[in-house]
Amino acid sequence: MSISPLPPLASLVYFDAAARHGNLSKAATELGVTPSAVSRQVMHLEEFLGRPLFVRKKGRMAMTPAGQQYAEQVHALLIDCADFTGKQMKSNGSHSLTIACAAGTCTLWLGPRIRLFQAAYPDIKVRIIVHESVRNLSTATFDVAIYYFRESLLPYLAGEKIIDERVHAYCAPEYLDGAKLAPHMLLDKTLLVAEDQQLQWMQWCDWFKLCGVSTPKYQYATISNHYPILAQMATQGQGIVLGWEKMIDSLVHDGKLVKASDAYASYGGGYYVVWPTTRRQCMASRLFKEWVQSILT
Repeated sequence: MSISPLPPLASLVYFDAAARHGNLSKAATELGVTPSAVSRQVMHLEEFLGRPLFVRKKGRMAMTPAGQQYAEQVHALLIDCADFTGKQMKSNGSHSLTIACAAGTCTLWLGPRIRLFQAAYPDIKVRIIVHESVRNLSTATFDVAIYYFRESLLPYLAGEKIIDERVHAYCAPEYLDGAKLAPHMLLDKTLLVAEDQQLQWMQWCDWFKLCGVSTPKYQYATISNHYPILAQMATQGQGIVLGWEKMIDSLVHDGKLVKASDAYASYGGGYYVVWPTTRRQCMASRLFKEWVQSILT
């Protein structure tokens, strides 16, 4: 037996975005299309239903009562569909959790601690996926993620800040023989530079300027696009690396790194635990969020 009447399914996605934002341009930005494309899809859905969903006046949009009711029902259905689809894509059981994060976060912070979460919740199967930028990561592939954000979160993510941004310079204890230098005195040392990472991350030039060095020009640098390698090189006495306080604390507590300067810099951002707003948050995700907050307080 066929399912009838079935609306144009693609139009439902466009309608949902337009209803949530109340603005064609914002809906188009979320979907990666033009405002006219959103408008056409909404009108297509209205033609199918035989009634208006929006009242359009002088470029402004307001939902009709029928449109508001339909939007609530459609949004709930899309969330359920995304939830079921995500579970199929991950091919995990109901007691599972997929965590996304960058390589540095995984190696230096999450990796050394995840056993504590698994000990607290042994029935939850944990899967970790490493991706340098959450912007290029499909929300269907993860339940919860830990990433740095300088300003606002992405529109399709909700989250809570877990670590305030405080960026220090770190080196092996023997590299400066225990001394702590003023920021400008680090310019003639070997700096370990991360490239091709998240664009929001603080770079050495930013750090120097925020620490009062107006024209930072350093002579010696080793560059890598893989932050964990730079952190390892720093522990081996090969230079000085920037590190986010608390994210790099495992190496500090083990005595492998010390602060090369008392100075630190911040853009006011921080690390967040985030989850997709397009899906219902699963119980494992909520437990993980609460666990992260508990170990950082």
